[in-house]
Amino acid sequence: MEVKYKNKKYKIQAVNPADFLAIQGVPFGLFQTKAQQQTVWESIDKRVKTESELIENHKKSQDVMRLVILAGVTSKISIERVLKDDQLCLFLYSCIIAQSVKAIDQCLEVDHSNATSIDVVATRYSQRPSDLIIPDGTATEKLSFDTFICSVGIGNDLKAIKAQQRKLKNGN
Repeated sequence: MEVKYKNKKYKIQAVNPADFLAIQGVPFGLFQTKAQQQTVWESIDKRVKTESELIENHKKSQDVMRLVILAGVTSKISIERVLKDDQLCLFLYSCIIAQSVKAIDQCLEVDHSNATSIDVVATRYSQRPSDLIIPDGTATEKLSFDTFICSVGIGNDLKAIKAQQRKLKNGN
């Protein structure tokens, strides 16, 4: 696909999980629980930030956008030039994300008990959670959802183990 920004054309493609195998995985999330920390983009809180905190937030945002742009732009570009222009950077990042996700158009909040139920049902019937909820999703959407449900399930398991250890420690 080709996009145009200020009379310059850029060829972009959808990103998928394979593009990020050499790093910690897909650098953006599409799901969160009400109790879970927010994504990098939503982590900016309402309090007044110090200059160093603002610089750190900007750096984190640019790190995420750099990874996505490098994987998603097929035209020859200078990534440093793109990153210097915040509007171009955000435009390309947004276009690549829009190209990469089809079924989901925003970060979705999932109730913790629903996420737990999905984990239990998927485990019981040996299916991927994404096959139950977003069967027509892209690979990126499916992996993001499966990883999200997995982390909720692991979190629940860890809480249960800690509760069991406390009971044993207290002699109950």
